Amino acid sequence: YLIKKGDYILIKGNSGIGKTTFFNILSGLIKPKKGTISIDNSNIHENINAYWKILGYVPQNSYLMHGTLAWNITYKKNYTKKDIKLLKVIFEICELNKVTKNFKTLFENFIVTDAKHISGGQKQRIQIARILFKRPEIIIFDESFNAIDQSSELKILKSIKKYFKNITLVLSSHRPNKIKRLFNKTIVIK
Repeated sequence: YLIKKGDYILIKGNSGIGKTTFFNILSGLIKPKKGTISIDNSNIHENINAYWKILGYVPQNSYLMHGTLAWNITYKKNYTKKDIKLLKVIFEICELNKVTKNFKTLFENFIVTDAKHISGGQKQRIQIARILFKRPEIIIFDESFNAIDQSSELKILKSIKKYFKNITLVLSSHRPNKIKRLFNKTIVIK
């Protein structure tokens, strides 16, 4: 497959067909037995750490750690003005008001490791916010919206496209019909 910078790729395929395996190979977590994954003709496995710096991967299952919501997004305790500005944009994009009361409470509300009291959709919003804060060049979403309602999924993806220009996005979804118009390519895994 050829993926160009700025492409929005929708991955389709039946459940259990290998979409997650495809994403694990694409992200460098699994080394392919045949062929290579290359960026600008360079095999990602020749410098996997450099590749991971430009990659954001949101798996199906999210994981949260003990700390504030802000820390779970940024892994920081001290914030620059630029960090705060970016967090405010991400708060709006990910509709984090559905996780915490307002922007200020991001820095006040503590959660425990894997936070059982937070819903699956709320965890996914936090995980998406975490990846956006990293400002990657490539984002992979592996069923990362399956616990979020369809209208929110569409709104978040539209906002990512608006605020994070030139990003390359690869996504799989069990309900692609409402979002497929945002994508310029579709890859079917068989």
